[in-house]
Amino acid sequence: MECLDDDDDDDLTFLHDTPQCSKSCQLKIYGLKTLVKSFLPAQGNQTKQNINELLDILSRMLRKSDSFVN
Repeated sequence: MECLDDDDDDDLTFLHDTPQCSKSCQLKIYGLKTLVKSFLPAQGNQTKQNINELLDILSRMLRKSDSFVN
């Protein structure tokens, strides 16, 4: 997918300049990146969140998104 670029540090600027995705697509990608990053442990932080919680959230988002497509 051309909307994703892991090397870009400024996600908002990158998404703003991407003509291949609709605004809705851009917001979803930014939201997913933010959600995933929030579950990654910070440097030096020994606490880890349960990955199953992240997967449940993503699963619910995908199911909700699919219901709008159909």
